Amino acid sequence: MKNNQCLKSYQQICLAFLFFLLFNAPTTIAQCPTPTEIKYTVYSGDVTKLEWAAASGAQKYKVRYRPVGGSWTEINAPTNQRFLNALSLSTTYQYQVKIDCGSENGVWSSTQTFTTTNEHCDYPANYVTFWNSEGARIAWEVYPTVVKFKLKYKPKNLGMPWTEEVIYGHEKELLNLIEGATYKYKLKSKCLNYWTNWGPAQEFVAPPSFNDNTARKTQLNNQEIKLYPNPATNLLNIELEHNALIEVFNIVGQKVHTQEGIHGLNELNIATLDKGSYVVRMTTADNQVTRKFIKQ
Repeated sequence: MKNNQCLKSYQQICLAFLFFLLFNAPTTIAQCPTPTEIKYTVYSGDVTKLEWAAASGAQKYKVRYRPVGGSWTEINAPTNQRFLNALSLSTTYQYQVKIDCGSENGVWSSTQTFTTTNEHCDYPANYVTFWNSEGARIAWEVYPTVVKFKLKYKPKNLGMPWTEEVIYGHEKELLNLIEGATYKYKLKSKCLNYWTNWGPAQEFVAPPSFNDNTARKTQLNNQEIKLYPNPATNLLNIELEHNALIEVFNIVGQKVHTQEGIHGLNELNIATLDKGSYVVRMTTADNQVTRKFIKQ
């Protein structure tokens, strides 16, 4: 009888212990999931967008990528997409994504690949500034993947705000400038679905106004002016039909050469100039003509 009572008491204790374990066992934490629906969009040779399905409980994501056979570069992604910039042209990359759930990290997704194109897209390069009787015209090189541009400009050191415009071509004429003022300007590109950073600031000096409507006795005719050879190396020849002031400007608007031009042949010694694009401005009392040449 006594043994039966002990056995019964032992069974009750065991049962109570099992209930204790059942109701006080630690809660199992769901494993941080692996990203799904991962895809990419190659925008140009140096920019690719990665995106994936948003995951419940994700505080942020991590992405790592590398050229095939290279070292991994790991970056954070606050949302379920990430642009990869400054990539190499015509290169195959491997990439993986994982989720950060706060208390634990998920596992990396399976390795996937994409290949960049051979087309570069960035803010415009190789600016050239021309002048005419009403203002200045800025031109620049265009990348094949650029959709449009933004230009902003303002007089330097005058405390005036930027003027900003959207441009669909590769040049812009700026009118109603302050005569003799130095202007700053910047450009950036819209590359398919994203804007680049602003390019470095460039400068030019606004030309004097030549809007006098009186009779013109020494007016230069652009069609009659001969400028050769172009490109030039040491000497640049300019043939004028009137005496004129000849000035040479580099692509940022700095004057690098000046001489008094005469009717007939004028030789400009450009041997010491750096290689690149230049603008020649020829001015009489009645008008002004600008021409471009390249120094080799």
